[in-house]
Amino acid sequence: VGPGGVRAARWPAPELAPAFAAYLVQGRASADKRGVVTVEVLNAGGPPGVALKATKVLRWAGFDVVHFGNAAAPEAATSATDRVGHPEAARAALAALGCPKAESLTAFEPSPLTMTSVTVGGDYASCSRLSGGAAADEGD
Repeated sequence: VGPGGVRAARWPAPELAPAFAAYLVQGRASADKRGVVTVEVLNAGGPPGVALKATKVLRWAGFDVVHFGNAAAPEAATSATDRVGHPEAARAALAALGCPKAESLTAFEPSPLTMTSVTVGGDYASCSRLSGGAAADEGD
């Protein structure tokens, strides 16, 4: 990803500014050394169980979902936020969920718990792997 392919959701904390500048200059992100993408999944507008369903889909696709639950506030749109300068991971998570219209953002964090946060919004039905009975898979 080149500098033109990145749109920061917000500017990084001052201690992350050098890493952010290096990322923009080099046009590449630092990947997890183990090759594992860690993800947090938050339900911000879907029915009960949609975060669990998204977690199962992402784990099946090879992502390491370390947390799922409810978001603090509702969101209309599904999105993924890159926390570490690896926007491909956020886009890959959205692709695994079948969310072609969802937006991926970058918001650097000083000490992120996960590489990517996926927020499932009220438009969850537009994601092909989440539509159709979000709570139906809970017994699997």
